[in-house]
Amino acid sequence: MLRIGLNEAIDRGNKSSVDQALSKGSLLNSTDGEGWSPLALLAQKSDSCNELWAVDMAKHLIFKGAGVDQRDGRGRTPLYHASRYGCVEMVKEFLKTAKDLDTHDGDGVKAVVRAIWKGHGEITKMLYDAGADKTLAEEHGKGSEHQHIRRLFGVKEEPMMSNTMASSASSGVARKPGEL
Repeated sequence: MLRIGLNEAIDRGNKSSVDQALSKGSLLNSTDGEGWSPLALLAQKSDSCNELWAVDMAKHLIFKGAGVDQRDGRGRTPLYHASRYGCVEMVKEFLKTAKDLDTHDGDGVKAVVRAIWKGHGEITKMLYDAGADKTLAEEHGKGSEHQHIRRLFGVKEEPMMSNTMASSASSGVARKPGEL
């Protein structure tokens, strides 16, 4: 049988190869040269992180002892990465065991704020409901560029006037829709 490394086994979605790598001495919570743990590497793959195989692999790694709160070289945890990259199902899994809900990056940006900035409404709500920094979340959420995020925080949007209504309001001339 071909012996492959832990990260390669994870990338392939092959749980038996993961188990084999672990039995041969690979460390589940070790980091690569960039400071990434295997779980963090999996969580930051935005192209596949919501696919069933990736979520199943994350569950397997957690079951085997992967640290959901393990920080990388910039202070980010797998929960932070999953929140940033829109990995809804992984965030759900990580929240089952994560103790650090206010995980942040090297610049101090917390996971809930990053989710707000990225427009990840469902993740924002999950982090908020789980107990992430509510004051900071509300501050950023109410001023978000994303309307659906602002609505999560109770911001009521005023209906926009159409261009024809706005121009007639400014000219003082009443016009019917469609008239210029």
